Amino acid sequence: MQTFDKNQATFEIDGTVTRKKPVKWDFSSEIVKVGKTLTKHLRGAEKIFAVVYISSPTEILRLFEEGVSELHLVVGHKRVHNFREELTPDTVEKLINLRNDGKLSLYVSDKIHYHSKLYICEFENRCKLINGSANLTKTGTGIKGNQWNHIWVFDIEGNYQENDKYLTEKSHFENYKRNTEEFFGEFGDAFDNIDPEKKIDVIQNWIASGDVYGLPDETQMKQVTRLIVDEVMNPNISPDQTVVTIMPNASNSVLEKVSNSYAPIGITIENEGTIIVPRGKYLDHNNRNFPQMKVNLDQRSVYLGWGGKLLNRTATEYDADEIRKSLEMTEDFVRSVLIADPEFPKLAMKSVAEAILYILSTPFHSEYMRLRREVFGITEERGPRVLHLYGETSNGKSKLLTYCSKLLTGNEIVSPMDGDGFTQTEVTNLRSWQSTFPMMWDDLTNDKWTKGKDAEKVIKTYWDKRWTQEDDYPQLVLTSNKQCPRGPLQTRVKEIHLSSTFPRSTESRVELARHLNSENPLFEYLSKACIEYMIENPTDYDDDEAFIVRKALKKLYKIANRTPPDWMPLDGSLEELYNPTSVQILKAMIDGICTIEKGHGEMVLKFKDDMQWFELNPYVEGIPNEFNVQRKGVRIFIRRPDRFVPWLKEAYAWVGKVPLRIRWKLR
Repeated sequence: MQTFDKNQATFEIDGTVTRKKPVKWDFSSEIVKVGKTLTKHLRGAEKIFAVVYISSPTEILRLFEEGVSELHLVVGHKRVHNFREELTPDTVEKLINLRNDGKLSLYVSDKIHYHSKLYICEFENRCKLINGSANLTKTGTGIKGNQWNHIWVFDIEGNYQENDKYLTEKSHFENYKRNTEEFFGEFGDAFDNIDPEKKIDVIQNWIASGDVYGLPDETQMKQVTRLIVDEVMNPNISPDQTVVTIMPNASNSVLEKVSNSYAPIGITIENEGTIIVPRGKYLDHNNRNFPQMKVNLDQRSVYLGWGGKLLNRTATEYDADEIRKSLEMTEDFVRSVLIADPEFPKLAMKSVAEAILYILSTPFHSEYMRLRREVFGITEERGPRVLHLYGETSNGKSKLLTYCSKLLTGNEIVSPMDGDGFTQTEVTNLRSWQSTFPMMWDDLTNDKWTKGKDAEKVIKTYWDKRWTQEDDYPQLVLTSNKQCPRGPLQTRVKEIHLSSTFPRSTESRVELARHLNSENPLFEYLSKACIEYMIENPTDYDDDEAFIVRKALKKLYKIANRTPPDWMPLDGSLEELYNPTSVQILKAMIDGICTIEKGHGEMVLKFKDDMQWFELNPYVEGIPNEFNVQRKGVRIFIRRPDRFVPWLKEAYAWVGKVPLRIRWKLR
């Protein structure tokens, strides 16, 4: 027989009555402010379980310095990037060491935004349960500032583990944690294995992007992946061979990761690390989000995996009539933008043509990156710029991606991936397949471009750090309604503004269907000309990522004995001739929305006083960083007018007649 009386604090087991120490508790309400801090309740705790916002990693380290033995924290995702920005290599190392010693757990959520404040502070013979508005910040804890926060403290002495209130709060903590993931994750697990000479570099990259490179397993993973690609995409293998066998020198942990990564095609790992790859499934684009493509300079061909077969996307010989037809069809597609009745027809066509040329150049961007490294050495880590097409809805962005995919494949459409799925994790997973087919993401939401979010994390380190001479990476092609924000991404992104708005009409849909239902062999001849140029001119380099395609297309026009339209950008990139922001600013000046003032060593753009801050964004975001721009209210200060004025004058060619008063201001 077993009984327990909470009120009398006694229990009976098999006839023996035992009195135990009563559980005492006290409830109080406090205001947290300077001089009466939250941390006094936390100091010296053996364990703390908390759901709370933390602004700085130093607040965590401070608690350990004040005697806390274990700390387990749940932090809402919206606040994580603020926390990450405060990290340094030194603090990361300290935090991960605490984590790997079992003293620190930090959990975050990508799905749920927590605003709760819950502290469970366990001491040797007592516990404090704290709720309220106080966060683990310098102002929230009362360490500094003039912020006031209210907390309720439930102080339990004795056997608190059996107290209903404690059990309830502990259950709440576990519920919060259930929807989270560990902040350091795989990075924390592999931290001790990082080469000490590379550790700071690896940490800095992880802080900036959340991405991990330079780990031993990663190097082996890349080696295994390259072996698989080389074997499966080998044109000398009989088309009837359904499997390929790989015997890499890799650890069991790497083989397991390879197996998980290639789960969609069902590879198997046999005894002694032998990998069996079902070749047909690997070459079937339906098992992936985008197909496998490889540039083989030795074979002078671009190969594509499609429907379980290996296709050669490079012509063996030039056919002048076929080339002429393909050029005509491509030009015809570009002219379809006129259906939208654009304000600047020539510019609209040139923008579409530039996007096509750039996308057709993307299979060669890994070769371009190899050449870039040969020219500049390892000091030049940045790769070819990511392509970003932006503009309002119904401007043909999705239509353009669909058309370009068909040019690359020959007669099939690769639907772009939904921008909602554009995350660091997903991009890294897809990149690991080592395909050179462009990774196209359509309609990124505006929040993807927010500082610290997906676009910044992905783009800043996409080619940097992790790419090696042996790698083949798919270039990123993105579309959205929002222009790339000012900051570090501007130099890593090539932007093309598609300003035309297509009518929702039968004519527009019929026109698109006509182009998509027509076979256009342009890429077959273009890839042949590109490969020939790269082989014949192995050291020719230009910062324009599409310069080889421009040269190749010139060659095709010559073979076809056809004169290129004046809007076809064969002699240089679009951005050398046009910047949408400069056009917008100049038009605003002409329309009286903006006036220009000269100061001491600066120029000031003053917009109308009744304009909202967000209405100025289109005029600010696209101004190059090199002009040293600062925004204050409705004024934009240009600290380098010597560079700004020539840039603005380039817009003269697109806006028509510029009033003398404005020309005089910009003289």
